Amino acid sequence: VSDNDHIDRLMSCLYMALPFYM
Repeated sequence: VSDNDHIDRLMSCLYMALPFYM
């Protein structure tokens, strides 16, 4: 569960930062 939450948080951060790098 901890890993899943960590990945979910990481993906959320990634999707938030993606448009800035694009």
